[in-house]
Amino acid sequence: MIALYPGAFKPPHRGHFEVVKRLLNGTHKGEVYDIEDYQDAGLKALSPEESKTKKIDKVIIFIGGAERNGLTANDAKKVWDIYKKHLPNVEVIIGDKNPMFSAKDYAKANPNDSFYAITGVRGEEDFKDLKRITTFVNRPNVVGLAVGGPDTQRATNFRKALLSGNLDTVKDFFPEELNREEINNIISMLKQHIISELMSKDLDALFDSWFDKDKIDEGSSGAPIAPTSAIKSSDRAKLVTLYNRIKNQIETPGVKVAFNQDHIRISLENEFAKGDFDFTPYMASILEYMMDQKMKILPLPEVKIKKDIKESADFFGKTAYYDPNIKEVVLYTEGRHPKDVMRSFVHEMVHHMQNLEGRLGNIGTSNTNEDQHLLEIEKEAYLTGNITFRNWEDTQKKKLNEDTKVMAEGKYNALVTYLTNKSIEAIKVALRKKLHHYKEKSFPLNSEEDYNKIKKHIATLYPILIMDIPDKLDKEFQKETDLEFDFELKVMFIKGINRIMKDGGAYKGGFGEDDEWTPAKLELEYVLDPFNFPRDFEELSFEIADVIRHELEHLTQAGDNERGKSFGKDSQFGGDFDTDDEKRLRFKIQKGVEKNGAFKYLTLPSEIDANIQGLYLSAKKRKKQFKDVVHQYLYSFTGRLDKDGDPYLTDQEVEDVKKVWALRLPSLGIKQEL
Repeated sequence: MIALYPGAFKPPHRGHFEVVKRLLNGTHKGEVYDIEDYQDAGLKALSPEESKTKKIDKVIIFIGGAERNGLTANDAKKVWDIYKKHLPNVEVIIGDKNPMFSAKDYAKANPNDSFYAITGVRGEEDFKDLKRITTFVNRPNVVGLAVGGPDTQRATNFRKALLSGNLDTVKDFFPEELNREEINNIISMLKQHIISELMSKDLDALFDSWFDKDKIDEGSSGAPIAPTSAIKSSDRAKLVTLYNRIKNQIETPGVKVAFNQDHIRISLENEFAKGDFDFTPYMASILEYMMDQKMKILPLPEVKIKKDIKESADFFGKTAYYDPNIKEVVLYTEGRHPKDVMRSFVHEMVHHMQNLEGRLGNIGTSNTNEDQHLLEIEKEAYLTGNITFRNWEDTQKKKLNEDTKVMAEGKYNALVTYLTNKSIEAIKVALRKKLHHYKEKSFPLNSEEDYNKIKKHIATLYPILIMDIPDKLDKEFQKETDLEFDFELKVMFIKGINRIMKDGGAYKGGFGEDDEWTPAKLELEYVLDPFNFPRDFEELSFEIADVIRHELEHLTQAGDNERGKSFGKDSQFGGDFDTDDEKRLRFKIQKGVEKNGAFKYLTLPSEIDANIQGLYLSAKKRKKQFKDVVHQYLYSFTGRLDKDGDPYLTDQEVEDVKKVWALRLPSLGIKQEL
């Protein structure tokens, strides 16, 4: 028997090591389970008796590919490689962002082997993680195995201990089999990465977590551009104390702490040693753009790249220059952002144009205060250069954005079509099997009051799960779109409902505070009248495609599938999705306590994008005008009444929603009118 052990492991700690050791020596006392009895299995794993499992001969560890708190999958593997020296027959694999999918793929590729899918539980709050066994729903050669462990061993606590610098505190998180050298090597590596991540995010917050900033009255974060007065001896003494504390806390190979009399400097060694940046394609693109704009740059100058540490360290050092005598552009790149280097390149190309036009003349100084002609030449180079660079940049961004949207939409639409077809197939099978709830009863809907009554009644029932994520979905689509999620379709068949009732939800998933993975999920629920089929299949297909595309958009707004989308900083909630303020407003709308709730719901930034994307795809599938589909959808709210007898939307509110949506269409790359 082989154990599959997927996880984030950022970083691997003693608890993880002990799980593997116990699996291999047979003392794990794990509990075999499936989704039907996962809670019972969790309780038994926390109070284990003798295990009745088969002997485990090998453990395969699957490390999540996503970075967390500055730690990468490669960092985690380096730690596991040290742990492996003290464990027999362990294999470590760096997997996808979701290591569960990597484990499933491995099991699928080895159908003749039998596997345990391992999930560790330290308390009842971890029981939800046992539901991850559904990832292996179509893998008959995999069963779940819940293994208990101590609650103190959590990756979050491990990271905090690493930052404390106290070896006595940290060593409790390491396997007792490790020697001091191995522990120090791991501490040095992990601490550097965690500190680097914190420094890149918020250096002040990093300091705040260690000491009281109010104790330091004066200091500087870098080299001043004007002389500073000497600091008081009492303050220097405090600065020395702070320096010693910082040095002891965070200085490791790769992190340098220096005391410079009146300030402390913290830096990462080899900050700019990220490999030589290839400027060639960007230069070529800029030159092509300049020629397209009829700018006279031929013959082209020779271009040289220089990495000069002395110039980069000098505040007034060179960044670039053009030699008109030999038609040569020289760019200094050390310590500079590539974008800044390219801006200098365009500036010097303007000087090259001036030289070809014979306008540089005999300039004997580089001081613009001493030569009026030089001043005018430089003004032109700055103005024309900056505008040219900005226009080129905007052109490239627009092209990239359009290409990305076209590619993404094409992939998403193919995924939606696949899921829609599979959903319709599952519903047909369910109809043939006569999976009807309340088949004998009839619920005629003659009024909005009847509709609200049936909605309340149906809410007390539980729909039938007729389809979960198809096995080939993640293989053929999720990896192609870089989306990872589970999919569930639930249906109730009720005679007399005489309409299609629908609901959907997108659950963002991702790693929680304790590095435990919760898969993202897209869930659809439908109430259908079985006697309206096959007539309703076409309409149902359109409805399902709309909802899936709607919820896919939500998946990309927040959580593990987030695509860095924003609505604009001047928008509601600062343009961010899934904020606490948005969640509170959604809750109030859902409970019916928010005035004009339907209008506010439809104009939430996240709902604007999701509704537009869903209805746009629906319009294409129906072969109708987008504006007509939107019109029909929004005006359906005017015929539905709330608990006070008022329509969900007035005619004026419908038109106002249209105006809001219309403003968003260009940003989504949709060339339509409303």
